[in-house]
Amino acid sequence: YRNGLYKSGLYPSNSFGKSAEQNFNTNRSKAGITYKINGRNYIYANAALGSQAPLVDNVFISPRTRNQTVDKPQLERIRTAEVGYLLRSPNFKGRLTGYATDIKNGVDIKRYYYDTYRSFSNMVLQNLNKRFIGMELGAEIKLSPSLSLNLAANLSQAFYTSRAFVQEYIDNDTNAVELRNNSFLQDSVYQKNYHLPTGPRTAVQANLFYRSPKYWFGSVTANYLNDKWLDFAPTARTFNATGGLALDSEEYKTLTQQLKVKPFMTLDIFMGKSFKLDQFMSKASNKMFVFMNLGISNILNKQDIVLYGFENLRTGTVSPDRLEQFAPRYAYNLGLQYFFNVSFTF
Repeated sequence: YRNGLYKSGLYPSNSFGKSAEQNFNTNRSKAGITYKINGRNYIYANAALGSQAPLVDNVFISPRTRNQTVDKPQLERIRTAEVGYLLRSPNFKGRLTGYATDIKNGVDIKRYYYDTYRSFSNMVLQNLNKRFIGMELGAEIKLSPSLSLNLAANLSQAFYTSRAFVQEYIDNDTNAVELRNNSFLQDSVYQKNYHLPTGPRTAVQANLFYRSPKYWFGSVTANYLNDKWLDFAPTARTFNATGGLALDSEEYKTLTQQLKVKPFMTLDIFMGKSFKLDQFMSKASNKMFVFMNLGISNILNKQDIVLYGFENLRTGTVSPDRLEQFAPRYAYNLGLQYFFNVSFTF
């Protein structure tokens, strides 16, 4: 529920005080089976069905101004399954897993400034269906008693499997702005098969780890990441935004293309050593130790790595020739980072 502490002049009857409660009954069931081929080889499968309540931010249309909620808030329905193979031996451990997850009945509310109405707006997206499929690999290889190689990889896809229905609610207007076309009472977002802004979808890591008999260790890790997509603006994929454009025009392609982040690679090192103090101090007990650790990430000092990005939601409310005015926003990695830690135990 929402408890408003301020009465709005636009919404005097539903802005102040406690709103009606929204209650959801969720459920979850899961099952799994493991087949033991022998003491080192296993095959397993797991599956789950369930539901989850929407976040409060996706139930109340504009929680900072009023108690109004979306039409018929629904539970998100989840189905997921995985199948995998596990190997355990003295010098090699490995796991290979394939998975698939479907999420249906999702709701998302985008909030932005709507130029046409000169007001902040709340874009309610309903009927959001998503799919996640992929394969994960992990391995630990013992090269010698002191040296090991650890490998990890993920190859996946995450995308929308439906169009979304959209309704605009303008903060400076007490009525919903209903966007209509020839087929729907509500406008549609043509986002089916668009990539979800999660990721990266391709991630590969190789780690070489050495542990010395003389109580020190060190590791070098290489990471490769690819297939990361920007969060796209639904406002630019609606009939209202693209209905008057030719499908083969540059304006249409500019509005509807989804931007992809460049792949990148990083290199990290980590090392440490422990000292037993009774070897240096006669009065120290055999339980006193000093530990030193040094870590350096992104040792190549790459500062053009895009952590995440998103398109400006206002692109759907302006003409395509003004897109540069509302260009996508990016957040970048900090470059080389390091830490040094000293600890004492007794």
